[in-house]
Amino acid sequence: MRRVPGPGAARPTRGVGDKTRHALLRAGERLFSARGIDGPSLREITAAAGVGNKSALQYHFGSRDGLVLAIIAEHGEVLRVRHALAFERLVLDDATDDLSRLCDVLVRPYADFLRDGASQWAYLVISAAVLDSPRRRYEDLQVLFNDPLVPKLVELLLRQLDLPEALAAERVLVATSQVIAAVATRARHQLEGPSERIRSPLPLFIANAVDMMVGALTAPVSSGTRAAIDDAAPA
Repeated sequence: MRRVPGPGAARPTRGVGDKTRHALLRAGERLFSARGIDGPSLREITAAAGVGNKSALQYHFGSRDGLVLAIIAEHGEVLRVRHALAFERLVLDDATDDLSRLCDVLVRPYADFLRDGASQWAYLVISAAVLDSPRRRYEDLQVLFNDPLVPKLVELLLRQLDLPEALAAERVLVATSQVIAAVATRARHQLEGPSERIRSPLPLFIANAVDMMVGALTAPVSSGTRAAIDDAAPA
């Protein structure tokens, strides 16, 4: 079985270029998670990385957005493996029609980054900001996050929902977005240190996030919502 490297895993020795790239990635994580993906300037990131060459960021990443995408890609590799392992267990259990298990496979590998360390917490904050950005189309996000299991999980979720077609996809999108936002908020609080807002132990927080997604997907459709669906239907 494949193993996901932990935050303390040994790394091969880096050359000067690799060390510079690594320093820029870590500085970008700190600044983007604290001030937003559009906040820090290239000069600030380079200075925070302790890199003397002012053009190093452009050389390694092309632009500030390129650095953001590199951060997403670096941690996304671990997320893809975690999703694959969780989905493999689901298939082995013949549970691909279990709504709660499907939500768990979608949510838990992402939320488990909360257990790892500051770099991963920053990734959660940054990835949530990228997902929430109105500048990016959903099609672009699928390419950016490059996780082939997510569309498959969404397809399986949709099959389990007894909802009007006009409502099902939006339920999945909104429920997923809300969980991602909640996880990112917890990650931000963990980055800031001891917080009065962190009230539940992490295992409870993650399990409850899965339950809340299930609840959002299975909430009854009110008469008002059905009327709104009818009103929105083409004449």
